[in-house]
Amino acid sequence: MIQQMIQILNNPTSQNIKKIQLPLTKDIFEILNLLEKEGYLKILKYSTLPKGQKKKNIIQIKKQLSEPSLKAKKITNIWHIKQVSKPSRKVYLNYNNITQLYKFGLGISIFKTSKGILTDKECIWNKVGGEWLFKIF
Repeated sequence: MIQQMIQILNNPTSQNIKKIQLPLTKDIFEILNLLEKEGYLKILKYSTLPKGQKKKNIIQIKKQLSEPSLKAKKITNIWHIKQVSKPSRKVYLNYNNITQLYKFGLGISIFKTSKGILTDKECIWNKVGGEWLFKIF
């Protein structure tokens, strides 16, 4: 499901589409809230479809912000999302390797850790490592 979310978020970047719909799972919900906190997108509304359809929960988001949200300190746009961990190849990093990635400071990386889904800065602050899901730059 995360791979599908990355593809959906990455495709409208080049087409300049502002609203998209995603199936909502627990991991996707945490990732979207994290991206909203970082200022990459704004969640507009949650809605549910009738029970007979396969995708029951749909989330509608706006990718480009016209003004900063209360949580975000800056306005940033998603230029490119690259998936690092794939179903065929999982990439795990410990705390020391995350600090080496963070030195460059271009974009953010998202990790799935024992403390939930965190950014690279939060992983450094909490001194935890985990599965490197994707990076945004």
